[in-house]
Amino acid sequence: CFACDLSNLRMFPLEEGRKLKYCVLEDDARLLLSDSEWVEGFREAAELVSLSWAWDLGGEKNYEPAEQSMAWNYWSIRLAKIIRSAWLLEQWDILQSLQTFARAVRPPGGFKYGAVCLDEILLMRGGAERRVG
Repeated sequence: CFACDLSNLRMFPLEEGRKLKYCVLEDDARLLLSDSEWVEGFREAAELVSLSWAWDLGGEKNYEPAEQSMAWNYWSIRLAKIIRSAWLLEQWDILQSLQTFARAVRPPGGFKYGAVCLDEILLMRGGAERRVG
């Protein structure tokens, strides 16, 4: 599936991570955003991953009728990465839609990656409110 392919997840840059060489800072983000083809690819990738989870990104609702292979796979880190990337790249519609999805699928105890709590993804704000909290 598209969401399972790690090479596709490189489409979603972050401002922090395990290795500094893979981090995208604000200047890097501006450079990416100046490339309309790259932005189009980013948005298409977010849409495809969302669709694999049976989520209609543009409609902010479950995709109906969902095919058997389309389902949330409980990989919180992947959802968190795409939300954080949308925030970094100021893709507010993607951020908002995936936060709506995250609230719908949030497991008891919250989103986790090992011992790390990922619930910050529910608090990220776009536009003028671009702060966590």
